Amino acid sequence: MDRESIIGLMLGKPMFQGATPEVLGDFVDHGEVVKIEEGVNLIEQGKIGEAVWMLLDGKVRIIVNGVVSHDLDTPGTIVGEISAVSHTAATATVVAMDGPVSALRISHQQFHKALAVSQVLASSVLRSLAKYL
Repeated sequence: MDRESIIGLMLGKPMFQGATPEVLGDFVDHGEVVKIEEGVNLIEQGKIGEAVWMLLDGKVRIIVNGVVSHDLDTPGTIVGEISAVSHTAATATVVAMDGPVSALRISHQQFHKALAVSQVLASSVLRSLAKYL
């Protein structure tokens, strides 16, 4: 998936509400598109979050305390944001299912750099994360 398509996915997400395409482009530039093979964990429960992931293609399964919670397959879905922002242990395991998954991976360091550069992006992300409190 190209940069413009990724930005288009982000524009429709509450986490990025109010951010301009230019700001989101900078955010995308801080990440990398990766392919994760089926059965590989993107995130492991109990481990410190090292990245924010945005699903581009494929399906991931959310597992909490060894129990399947739900599956996600909507492009643009974000996972790992709480752990990456707070740099705390992940509350769930996220595993690639039913074939490979394509995702935008943004390290927690790059995520924080992007937030520091854009007040609008930082405000959007914080408003989105507040729903978990």
